[in-house]
Amino acid sequence: GEYYVEVTDNCLNQTAYDTVIVTVPEYEPINLSATPDIVVECPNIGQYLNVEAVGGTGNYQYTWTNEEGTVVSSLDSVFISPMASTFFVINIADECGTSATDTIFYEVTSPPLEVTTSPTVYLCPGESTLISALAFGGLGSYSYYWPHSGETSNQVWVSPFSTSNYQVEVSDDCGTFSVFASIQVVVVKPDANFTVISDPVTENLPVSFQNLTTNGYAYQWFFGDGGYSDQIHSTHTYDTPGIYQVTLVATDSKGCVDSITIPVQIFREFYIYIPNAFIPNGDR
Repeated sequence: GEYYVEVTDNCLNQTAYDTVIVTVPEYEPINLSATPDIVVECPNIGQYLNVEAVGGTGNYQYTWTNEEGTVVSSLDSVFISPMASTFFVINIADECGTSATDTIFYEVTSPPLEVTTSPTVYLCPGESTLISALAFGGLGSYSYYWPHSGETSNQVWVSPFSTSNYQVEVSDDCGTFSVFASIQVVVVKPDANFTVISDPVTENLPVSFQNLTTNGYAYQWFFGDGGYSDQIHSTHTYDTPGIYQVTLVATDSKGCVDSITIPVQIFREFYIYIPNAFIPNGDR
């Protein structure tokens, strides 16, 4: 537009004027052309989303955001590989603040692949148990792989001696991804232990044994001379001095067993004779 300005002073009442022409460029609106909506059968198929823009002042700023609103790219393209149906938004802005927006929908027609596993198992060391995985959803048939053994069935036998986690990898006919699941097998057992608390430990006197077992439920004592007891804490009398292998077998509430054997030395019984009368000259 044309702008006219006129100035008059107070002394001579003279007037001066000028004309200013202001040119405002007229840009075409920003128009963008983006990758059309995508429909795929399998998830996790990587591909690029692209956009082209015309109009505006140029020098565009690109902002790609995902369904959660997170910025995933600031270029004119973005590489995606969604695991489920979703959408992406592209916003283009120029130097004057003019912008245009488009949304690209990405649809995965197959349902999500999911895996359920057998629950946590509790067993004794070395016992065997069958663990399993069951897949559903996805596309077509399923493939199972157990890394610890290389087996490819959905059920495997395991016999751990300590608590272990077993992982299974499952894929479907898409073959574009795998789902992982884990099953815990907890090995439980008592921890058998005991100590001798008698002092002295001699023949013909009761020897006391203190049970220090953890997680125990029932007990068996074997004293090394044929003696036996099923008490929690026990005592035993030895008739002959010597070294005896004392064994404690502990069983927990699930029937798991642990044992410990400790050598126990039994000393000979001794006496100290103290006379209660004497004759000074030693005659009698």
